[in-house]
Amino acid sequence: MSQGRIAIATESLGRSGGVGVYVLRAASALRAAGYEVMALAGEIDETYRNGTRTVTVPGLAARELTPDAAHRYDDALARFAPDVVHVHHLYDPALVGLSRAHAPLVWGVHDYMCCGGSLYFRPGHACGRAHGPGCVPAMALRGCAHSVDPRGRAADYRLVTRLVKLLQEVDVPLAFSSAVLRNLRINRIDGTEIAPFVSGQVKVRPPGFGDRILFVGRINRAKGLGQLIRAVSGMPGTLDVCGDGWWRPSAEKLVDRRGMRGRVRFLGWLNDAELLAAYDRAAVVAVPSVWPEPFGMVGLEAMAHGRAVVASETGGIPDWLIDGVTGLLTPPGDVVALRAALAKLLADPALRTRMGIAGADHVRRHFTADTHIAQIERVNELARQRWSGDRQPARG
Repeated sequence: MSQGRIAIATESLGRSGGVGVYVLRAASALRAAGYEVMALAGEIDETYRNGTRTVTVPGLAARELTPDAAHRYDDALARFAPDVVHVHHLYDPALVGLSRAHAPLVWGVHDYMCCGGSLYFRPGHACGRAHGPGCVPAMALRGCAHSVDPRGRAADYRLVTRLVKLLQEVDVPLAFSSAVLRNLRINRIDGTEIAPFVSGQVKVRPPGFGDRILFVGRINRAKGLGQLIRAVSGMPGTLDVCGDGWWRPSAEKLVDRRGMRGRVRFLGWLNDAELLAAYDRAAVVAVPSVWPEPFGMVGLEAMAHGRAVVASETGGIPDWLIDGVTGLLTPPGDVVALRAALAKLLADPALRTRMGIAGADHVRRHFTADTHIAQIERVNELARQRWSGDRQPARG
């Protein structure tokens, strides 16, 4: 017997972004729990459908829906008749009315309400202001836009202004970390929090190589790969870089300048089996973000594989890393502290094994699909209570 029907809408499904991966995982977990699920997306990588019922809606990720996209979206919901609609990483306020005409609306928030996109001025100095006119001089004078080209920031400012208003109208704005929830509340958005989860079986893998450090993620300045390369250059050890991005050529030049070409491997984006093998090889996994990472899913996946993690103490990372228990936290951007933490774990196999076991146990207790589904059910019930049935907002 079906537990109910859930429609999930997002910009794209596939391995190209964390939100698309989350939607695929959530859809699979919901189906396993007995729900009927339909995923709507602007683009769909058929390789990663995993049996989920999908509907392609070209233009769904646009900031302004075309009439055709709006019609396709509305028609798909009418045919599916969901009990609740979940939306992730979409932008047009028209989706609020289109969705709530059919069912209660939960809007997943994976990023900050920040027109600069990163919510920090420099490593360790996050912005605590609400989005508003004060952001304009902050971008100009304090550099929180982190860009030498200001073009496009005006459009980003208008987009975030619209998103803040949008999130005040949905039934439940859903934050995926305590850091994102704090940002919502600063912006006077009455959100609630939910924890992401890892897919597959959680278990401690065989020990990795004694000196191999693993980095997984998009290669840009905010992810801290530059700091990681500098840290590794001053200590024994090798580094595998899994991912790609616009900063990769600069990262490769940095490796060459440091004389590390034989110690650093750039592996690009990996499929699931290849990524599993990379975790198996790793002795330690590094998450050296210099920006306040909204969550840091890579660290959670590493812990599910029984790997100790060294990560920056910023953003949502402390939601899952218990310093001294499941890994080590370091100040964001601090190369010396990062090097010391990595060296400590590489030099002490027993310590990193204990942390790996503790990390896997922490994931089992707090970040499994069963836990996540229970949280979704709580959120769905809250959305139903706030939804009026007559297609009008029922907040208050």
